[in-house]
Amino acid sequence: MKCPSKDNPGTCGMRLDSQPRLGQGTYTAAMKAAPGEGMNTAFYLFSYGRNNDKSKAWNEIDIEILGKQIYGGKTRIWTNVWTGHGTQHYQLVTVNWDASKGYHTYVIQIDSSKIYWKFDGKTYRTFTYTGYSDLVQTINNLDFQGELALWGSHDIGWTEMGNMWNNGNSYPMYAYFKNIKLNKCTSCSPASGGGSSGGSSSKLKITNKDGINKWWYAVTVTNIPSGLSIKTVKIKAANKNSWETAKKEWDYYAITQNKPYTAPFDFKITTSKGETVTSYDVIKNLNVGSSGYMSKSVSAFTLEDDESGGLHWTVIAAIIVLIGCFICAIIAGVIYLKKRKSKLNGDGASFREDSKEQELTTHKADTPVGDDGDATTATAGYDMEPVSPEIEVEIETEA
Repeated sequence: MKCPSKDNPGTCGMRLDSQPRLGQGTYTAAMKAAPGEGMNTAFYLFSYGRNNDKSKAWNEIDIEILGKQIYGGKTRIWTNVWTGHGTQHYQLVTVNWDASKGYHTYVIQIDSSKIYWKFDGKTYRTFTYTGYSDLVQTINNLDFQGELALWGSHDIGWTEMGNMWNNGNSYPMYAYFKNIKLNKCTSCSPASGGGSSGGSSSKLKITNKDGINKWWYAVTVTNIPSGLSIKTVKIKAANKNSWETAKKEWDYYAITQNKPYTAPFDFKITTSKGETVTSYDVIKNLNVGSSGYMSKSVSAFTLEDDESGGLHWTVIAAIIVLIGCFICAIIAGVIYLKKRKSKLNGDGASFREDSKEQELTTHKADTPVGDDGDATTATAGYDMEPVSPEIEVEIETEA
């Protein structure tokens, strides 16, 4: 495969897809990698026929030889597993040869519970996959296809791969492949599982990233069960009294605000479901590649108060309920007052009119007649007692 120039990643390299559908089995390729920063020579399995469509759970099993990681007569090879929606379980392993100088044999082997990465006949890494239901399904349904690829990148987001512009080697660049064997197992028992398994494989794994020092500390978080993602990572160094929230970069979490940092490091991790687990002295040094596991498995996460001083969700919920009750009480009071007012201004008025009509009828029947024959004015039911003594006026008329 050829990469003609470092100026245009779009014309660099190619990818070959296999036709057979693959599951358990042994898959082999002899490779001679392209050297230098920004170059990636890869042999891997990925979800069949999806063409990088990650709208559903996505699975990969990778061997990637990064040209930037070839130096000093050795090579650090990127091994990785993708589960769920973008969760990676990667690990760099070191072999004692320059992968760009000659052919070496690289193998991905899958049995009913584990994945093995074997280079020149030696097993360098194993991964138990039975805790990831999507990966179990892909393997049992023969939903993998094999891939050979060479590609280059100008994206500086993947630190371990680097940028083609910084590659000092002469172009065009080549990667070579031969002795490709895709030996699918036709008599293997199906893989079982799907829930989080016991032991350390079900616990979140924290690993020191390349390039860390006391001024810039970064880690990766792996062993994340399918269906979960990491919401926040907080880190506390041995020389600090408070947690610092790590910034999410490409596939790692870094802290730089309260430097310098000294080991050991404590971690507080919150998942997408709002569950939080805290573990102490997880990473005991600043050595690249050092790792440790959180003290509780993901399935055993317990809710904890956020020590940063924010309100716990239960307190927030209680406040919302109280506010709702208060609003309901105000509404009920307003409705009651309106009904009360309606009764006084409506029913009460009718009552007074009925009484007035009754009194008028009564007094009309008993109305005294004056000496001049006119009816005396009735009081219509109102108490018209004088407020001062009566004054008699004598009127004298002519005879």
